[in-house]
Amino acid sequence: MPDRRADSNRVVSPSCRYLLCFAVAFIAAAQQTIPDGNQAALLEGTVVNALTKEPVRKAQVALELSEGAHNSEMVATTDETGHFRFADVKAGRYELKAEKSGFLDGSYGQTKADEEGSLVKVGNGDHVQDLKILLFPGGVISGRVLDADGDPVSGDEIVLWTRSRKLAKYGERA
Repeated sequence: MPDRRADSNRVVSPSCRYLLCFAVAFIAAAQQTIPDGNQAALLEGTVVNALTKEPVRKAQVALELSEGAHNSEMVATTDETGHFRFADVKAGRYELKAEKSGFLDGSYGQTKADEEGSLVKVGNGDHVQDLKILLFPGGVISGRVLDADGDPVSGDEIVLWTRSRKLAKYGERA
């Protein structure tokens, strides 16, 4: 039976050493992380009361791709400081909205209760901070409708009218 220890003491030729070093270096380089241009982004911000500027805790914040796949909605809940965070966000243009009971729904970029918000543009690997969503407190109207004798009226229609006040510039009509 041949002695296997003798085989392990063989001398490796210089060309085999070169090839072995090249193979090890190639494998090591292949294992390194190579950026592929599709790195996920991170978005952070706060939800605040539009009137008091205080943080709104436990608000539901939704991030949804504005074009393309509409099943891409991500949802987060604000913490006690009104902070929210979305990780692993793909590049694109997103709608960022918040809602909470007692408030009108709000969107990123919205400065008035009756206007549209703006989209958030996210690039590969971005870390977007300081996004702010304003939530406007809702109102309640309550009361009773009575007839001329002071008895409750049943089945009548109640209409709520709003008045828009537009101030004219000098020389223009309102």
